[in-house]
Amino acid sequence: MKVQLLDLASQYRKIKKEVLAEVKQVCESQHYILGKNVSALESEIAAYSGAKYAIGVASGTDAILIALMAAGVKAGDKVVTTPFTFFATAGSICEASHALKAAGALRILAAVSHPILSGPAIERIKKSKIEEFIITDSIPLPPEKKNPLFKVLTIAPLLGEAIRRIHDEESVS
Repeated sequence: MKVQLLDLASQYRKIKKEVLAEVKQVCESQHYILGKNVSALESEIAAYSGAKYAIGVASGTDAILIALMAAGVKAGDKVVTTPFTFFATAGSICEASHALKAAGALRILAAVSHPILSGPAIERIKKSKIEEFIITDSIPLPPEKKNPLFKVLTIAPLLGEAIRRIHDEESVS
C-alpha cells in the first residue's frame, strides 16, 4: 500500500481563489522582490509570534545562515539545531553545511525523522559537508538510497509503547 505523505493539490483547492487573487495583485504591482506584501507578512509574523521583528528570507538555507550569523557563530563553535521532521531534496541543510564548514565548523551532523530523499537529495548529501545523517526507519529506505552517512534509528520501541498505552487506555502524548 502506498501512503501519500503530502496532498498539496487538496490543500491548494481549498485556498485557490485567495492564492490566485494575491498572485494577480503581485503581478499587477510588479513588486516581485520585497515590497508591501513582504513587509505586511513580516509584520503579521512578528505580531503573531510576539517578536519585535520578523524577517522574510529567500530560502531555508538563508534562514539557517542568518540565524547562525545573528547568534555570532564563529570558527570552532559547536552548534546543535532543531532536527528536521522530514526533508525531500535536502537542499537547505546541505547548502548550510558548506557555509558552516567555510565559517570554521569542525563537525556537522544532521538529524531527520523522515528521509523522503526525492530528486537530487542523494547527490546533494554525497557532496555535503555533513559527517553523519541520523534518520529513522519511519518510512522505507530503498536500497538505491542507502548511504554510509546514514545512521538509521528504529522507531519500533516507540510504536510498541504507543500500542501498549492505547491498549491500557493511557495517554499516548
